[in-house]
Amino acid sequence: YTLSGATSAMGNDDASGTFFTAGVTTVSYLVTDVNGNVNDCQFDISVLDTFPPMVECPPDVTVQVVDTVTSVSINKLEPISITDACGPIDLTFVTTGATDTSGMGSVSGLPFNAGTTVVTYVATDPSGNGDSCMFEVVIDVVEQPVIECPADMTLYAGDDSCGLTVNGIGVVVTSDPNDTGDTTFILSGATSGSGSGNANGLFFEVGTTNVEYQVSNILGQETSCTFSVTVFDTISPNLFCPPPISVDGLPDTCGAFVTFNTPIALDNCALDPVVCSSQSGDFFSAGPDPHIVTCTVSDASGNTASCSIQITVTDVTPPVLVCPDPMVVDTDPGQCGATVNGIEPTELSDNCGISELNYAVTISTVASGDGDASGTFFELGASLVTYTATDDQGISATCSFTIAVVDNEAPVIECPDNLPFFEAAPNEFTAPVTGIDPVLSDNCQVVDTMYTLEGATTGSGTGFIDTMFFFGITNVTYIITDAAGNMDTCQFEVEVVNLNPPKIDCPDDIVTTTDLGECGAFITNIPVDVQADPIIIDTIFYELERNGMMVGSGPNDASDQSFPVGITTVTYKVIDVFGNLAQCSFTIEVTDGESPVI
Repeated sequence: YTLSGATSAMGNDDASGTFFTAGVTTVSYLVTDVNGNVNDCQFDISVLDTFPPMVECPPDVTVQVVDTVTSVSINKLEPISITDACGPIDLTFVTTGATDTSGMGSVSGLPFNAGTTVVTYVATDPSGNGDSCMFEVVIDVVEQPVIECPADMTLYAGDDSCGLTVNGIGVVVTSDPNDTGDTTFILSGATSGSGSGNANGLFFEVGTTNVEYQVSNILGQETSCTFSVTVFDTISPNLFCPPPISVDGLPDTCGAFVTFNTPIALDNCALDPVVCSSQSGDFFSAGPDPHIVTCTVSDASGNTASCSIQITVTDVTPPVLVCPDPMVVDTDPGQCGATVNGIEPTELSDNCGISELNYAVTISTVASGDGDASGTFFELGASLVTYTATDDQGISATCSFTIAVVDNEAPVIECPDNLPFFEAAPNEFTAPVTGIDPVLSDNCQVVDTMYTLEGATTGSGTGFIDTMFFFGITNVTYIITDAAGNMDTCQFEVEVVNLNPPKIDCPDDIVTTTDLGECGAFITNIPVDVQADPIIIDTIFYELERNGMMVGSGPNDASDQSFPVGITTVTYKVIDVFGNLAQCSFTIEVTDGESPVI
């Protein structure tokens, strides 16, 4: 068999003895013989539920809320119990009164309006059997306390006290007295305290005191209000400073440690400690102007008083100034003096500080300026350097030292070189020589110039050479000396030449006949005419040429000799002492004018 519907089951044989659940169950039988043949049949069994369920409501619920709440969600309002032989149970609810609604399930968590709400639960089983119960939910609104504080108050303390007794500061409660509890107050700020009832008649310190009144209802809700009572202290303190103080500065510091009495302060209220811009025992720097120590005292209300202490510290210690040892320095190259560095004071200090260092240079060098004299150009010779140091307080100190600048640099002389030879005038043994002055230089001054001449020209002198040079090569030596005795020398050669050959004239051409009985002619008196001082003539000679061939020569002229028939060319040559050559030629033609004798 097989059971389906309200009851589900299956088994062998018939279904007798089976428990059937309320509702309609279909019973199906299936019969099979030994040969496998089958047959079936079906029928329904209906079980009816006539017993209603039982539902039990929770007790009535009362919830007190503040007046600002319009509804409250309440939990745990489910029925205490729901029972039924069958099931499941459908639970519905209906609310009436302050809250009007309905629905399925429980009212737990639903919002309930202020006032009384009747809740009805209805339980229904699947057969339609039902049961119901009711309970009340009361939302009781408790009024929030309402109070009024006085307005903020401003008062002034008396001359002899630091505060004021205040009245007329009670609180007014306007809410329902049935819902109202106790009234308390709390004072904070300048005055602190607490109590019940009103704060009238209490002493309020100078300053602002906040007064807070608190009133609670039966739910413990508090309502508070706050106002302030401000008591002003407008009376300034009195402050008395000690008289002016004057002290000398310490030798190793620019000032002094000065002590003074703390000013005396008086006031109707409590005072803060006296505060001074400097403290007793502080270090005060020296200077012409006094230090002003300002002292101030304040009370709690900010009223102040001040006074001043005048403190003057005088510096009586001069600066320490030590100059370098005397110095000897060489002139700078090419300079008649020296730029000297590293000549700052070897010691310069002051307890107050150096405000100014000056120098003055006298004697050989005159100069002055700020700072040290390093970098100053010192002229040749001895100079006196004086330093003056002035401290910040105007006290001065001086020291001096000497700087001697000596000249150890030799002068420089440059003689001319690559000179051309100088040419004497015709027939002259000497020539003026120009452009041979040396170039002189010295870092200071050349004071002596000397020269010597050796060779073709001899001599000596001072300054530059101003003399005629003789024909030939002359060695010139210059020596120069500066003011410090430093010397230099140079040498060069001067060559004088004469390139002008002597002027000579030959006789006119001669035509003559042979001497009687001679095949030639004896010629006399045919000198060369030399137009020069005989002193410069070194050599005179002649050459004879006939038919292009040299046929004779001899010293001096060709006079007093026989010339053969024909044309003879006579060439005179004159060489002067300078090696210059002059020559001229003429012809002597000898013809045979004598007839032969037969």
